[in-house]
Amino acid sequence: MSHCHSTGTQVRIGIVGAGRGQVFAGLFASFPESRLAAIAERFPGRREGIGRSHPEAQLFSDYEMMLGEADLDAVVVASDPPSHAEHVVLALEAGKHVLSEVPASLTAEGHFQVLEAVQQTGRLYMLGENCCYWWFLHEWRRRYHAGDLGEISYGEAEYLHDMPGSHFVDATGQVRSHQEAGEPGVSRSWRARFHPIQYLTHSLGPLLWVTGDRCVSVSCQASPANRDPVCGSPDIEAALFRTAAGRVLRVVCGFNTSHPIGHRFSLVGTEATVQWAGGANLDQPRMARSDWDRRQWTPMSWSRMRPDAPEEARNSAHGGADWFLARAFLEAILSGEEPELGVHRSMDISFPGLCAAISAEREGEAISIPDTRDREALTEWRRLGYQEPWPSGSLWRAQGAQGE
Repeated sequence: MSHCHSTGTQVRIGIVGAGRGQVFAGLFASFPESRLAAIAERFPGRREGIGRSHPEAQLFSDYEMMLGEADLDAVVVASDPPSHAEHVVLALEAGKHVLSEVPASLTAEGHFQVLEAVQQTGRLYMLGENCCYWWFLHEWRRRYHAGDLGEISYGEAEYLHDMPGSHFVDATGQVRSHQEAGEPGVSRSWRARFHPIQYLTHSLGPLLWVTGDRCVSVSCQASPANRDPVCGSPDIEAALFRTAAGRVLRVVCGFNTSHPIGHRFSLVGTEATVQWAGGANLDQPRMARSDWDRRQWTPMSWSRMRPDAPEEARNSAHGGADWFLARAFLEAILSGEEPELGVHRSMDISFPGLCAAISAEREGEAISIPDTRDREALTEWRRLGYQEPWPSGSLWRAQGAQGE
């Protein structure tokens, strides 16, 4: 499998999606080993805005035109999640390495298409799960492999992010209010019509990254759409996973909740338990060990940012995680080595969210999660014929929550 990049001195990067993509544009423009070569954005306002910030990049209104005309080695897929799989496959088939925003896809078929395209093209694929690059998780992983935590029996993660004002958009990509929903050209955004548990990679990804485990089954329950019955997306979904090592993991995701923005992680081991909660004005890392006073927690110095992080990382988004993520992708291309979050590990992190959504639509039925490394397991899972989740799934249509 050849992973060679261009014969030039810099890896030429293209980006699709100038919303989230503007962060990656700045990062890859700043690295000496890479060059921001092109940006595709369908909304004129966003395209003009990022063009002013990055006049060195070619601008395209059409993504496939960018793939065909721009001289690129790699593409960052930062479009909306329903488009991820399609945009990834197009880039891979055009011979480009791909860094894809999360999740890999909102459908099972999309995940399978990405997997097949990677295998057929031999290009590198990496999932942009930035939370795995928070420093406290590296400390947890180091301590786990050193035996300080003992054997992990249980883990939990939570991501609550109230976003009621992002459910409708107009033809220019601008967010519109619920009161404007009936106006011409205003439609539901992807955030208004998906299972929140499908955006679990920021939660499940770090738990699996620390332990090296993968999920084998899930049972998920969805709350009613109390906060936004017009759109019909559940307020919160909670999933229980069983892993290959026999662990139990609980993951909760919600984007229609009157709750401050934040993440929470915990791992319970035979020798110690570690916890971290972060968000607005909140950063409380702590640990309890079996040989310490078990009646109290001990504050720890862990944070999201590595103590030795360079200044440019400290100035980047998400506690520096985006900088380290972009560097990892670039270094994988330069070395020709599979990134740690390569295609199968990416499937381990993203596909369970799809299975959890199917479980929620089947009232918590346990759904098996296939190992994408096992072709027979994939074939058997597909043979079961699960219906893709809402907005194409039957349960939410029956409740009157129509997707666009």
